[in-house]
Amino acid sequence: MTNKLSMKNCFHIISFLLITALASAQDNVVVSIPEAVNISNKGLDTLKKTLHNYVDDGQLAGIQTAILRKDKLIHYDSYGYADIENEKALNEKSIFRIFSMTKPITSVGLMQLYEKGKFKLEDPIHLYIPAFKNMFVYNERNEIVPAKHSIKIIDLLRHSSGISYGRSSNVDLNTKYTEADLGNSTNLEMFIKRLSSLPLLFEPGTNYEYGYSTDICGYLIEILSGQSLADYLQENILTPLKMKDTHFQLPEEKINFLTTGYGATNEGKTEVVELPEQSSFIKDVTFYRGGGGLVSTTNDYLNFCRMLLNKGSLFDHQILKPKTLELMFQDHLTSIRVHSPRLRIIQGETGFGLGFSIAEKDGRKVYGWGGAVGTYFRIEPEQDLAYIMMIQLSPYRQLKLRNKFQTLVHKAIIDKPKSTEPLKPILLDKAILSGSGLKQIDLKDQPNRVFFQTQLYEGKELSAYVISSSTATKNFKNFPIDEFVHLTKGNLSIQSEMVDIERISTNSFVVIPKGFEGNISTIGNPKYHLELSIVSNGRADKKLQSKRNQPFCIDKNILSGKGITLDTNGTYESIIFSGLELEIRTEAETPRNLFIENNASEKCIYVLEGAIQITLNNNEQFTFNAGEYFILPKGFKGTLSSIGKNLYRCISVNAKV
Repeated sequence: MTNKLSMKNCFHIISFLLITALASAQDNVVVSIPEAVNISNKGLDTLKKTLHNYVDDGQLAGIQTAILRKDKLIHYDSYGYADIENEKALNEKSIFRIFSMTKPITSVGLMQLYEKGKFKLEDPIHLYIPAFKNMFVYNERNEIVPAKHSIKIIDLLRHSSGISYGRSSNVDLNTKYTEADLGNSTNLEMFIKRLSSLPLLFEPGTNYEYGYSTDICGYLIEILSGQSLADYLQENILTPLKMKDTHFQLPEEKINFLTTGYGATNEGKTEVVELPEQSSFIKDVTFYRGGGGLVSTTNDYLNFCRMLLNKGSLFDHQILKPKTLELMFQDHLTSIRVHSPRLRIIQGETGFGLGFSIAEKDGRKVYGWGGAVGTYFRIEPEQDLAYIMMIQLSPYRQLKLRNKFQTLVHKAIIDKPKSTEPLKPILLDKAILSGSGLKQIDLKDQPNRVFFQTQLYEGKELSAYVISSSTATKNFKNFPIDEFVHLTKGNLSIQSEMVDIERISTNSFVVIPKGFEGNISTIGNPKYHLELSIVSNGRADKKLQSKRNQPFCIDKNILSGKGITLDTNGTYESIIFSGLELEIRTEAETPRNLFIENNASEKCIYVLEGAIQITLNNNEQFTFNAGEYFILPKGFKGTLSSIGKNLYRCISVNAKV
């Protein structure tokens, strides 16, 4: 037992010395024992063993991983080969094709010019690149028609431009992309000329489609800076960050460090698809692709990640201002979801910023991106954490390596003791509910409609929005969600083949089920209508429809309490609606106390009559009166005391997915 323990300790010492040796080549990076920054050595051992198995099983040639926490390098591991056939091992000098991991670098470069006032995010790109003026677009009938809206610069950064990679759901458009032969352009100018002649997949700013948008950002950098993209990035990002092995074209003396490119056979084993001497990266490169044209090393990309974690600064260079990075790391698809609630973002991601994907799950906010042959990086600001994985395999998704790597990193984090602060009920802001301070949003499909929307609450399972708009009608072919609406000002009307509610008056409660087909009209009184909208954060299968798939107003007799018959326990409960995503109930009871050990699902509760007093286990109390909305969090523990001369009554909206 003593010998085994000594060998294990020896392994960690050797591993630490290897990282230290690497750090001597890395400028100013501090090496730390993992436990010093709350990372488990045992967890890292599991990570390495799991990832090494892919190499040992012949599914990968080699894999290189690195983890930074609190600006300290606590893991750097190379395993396997840069070239299997020649038994050339991976090492810290190995150079990888990072492809789409070029995009964040290009996006940072463009946002540097934004800071200098060279453009505004809402500017149409044809102001700088006239070829994109008067674009054409496919309509709902798959006809090519003049586009109503211009592509804005923000559309390029968040991939809402309507430009794709020719791998979209539109077969005709995909054929046009193939015929345009964009990849064989000799320079960015030729590429832009070819790309701008193609129709758009959708109206700019109304949907998300991953595509060549960042390559246009690269050309925009050339127009705005007067430099080639290669020269601009070298001067403003690569040199300041000491990314000395990151290139569009590899210098001759570095070709030997380029890894071999591998594919996967039908049996799941590796096969050579590109030798270093065959690579386009070693030839005379004149087409600088901002969306996927760089090669790099793990060391170089670590510096880029360090800059991002350090609020835009590294090596005494302020690459971007902290506020600009904050802007880039926000989810900029929120306004797009008004037009297209179901977006084709990568599974596991929840949004897209300006050049980076965003994932918010289990209290973590993560951003980053990956490359076409499996390279991958993620940044977690709240954890002060960055991690990188480099492989060279296409296709790679069948291995599910990215998710496995991220999961193993998370499992290696030594959790601090969980907060003992009890979960508290949350009162929805009355000022916002009354329409104060709402944000105006431009609707691409209804440009003349005045529309306001503010997210009042976002929880783990439910979200609440306050919406106001001028009189307008919108047709829905397949309403995308279950929605609970409290109309607090103005009127609504709803028409379909199955239902005709001509005028829904103020202070009505409306349920609009997923799958509804028909017209919904908002009617201002006198100018704008106002409503509270509650939806589930989870989404049921879009092919499914609720059994009750027509909108309806909740019966006012139910709301008034007429005809309620209490059971022997002095309570009443009725399920008004049970859809795919929401369940809505009315509840009533005589005054009583109820202890809740663990609230099973997040609830939004509207008090109709009486009041409710909530007492936490630490004796902190909250009281909610008639006419108030509050959230009861999932996992809540405490006592609910209903108060009323006769009854306490409420409407409860619960998430089902």
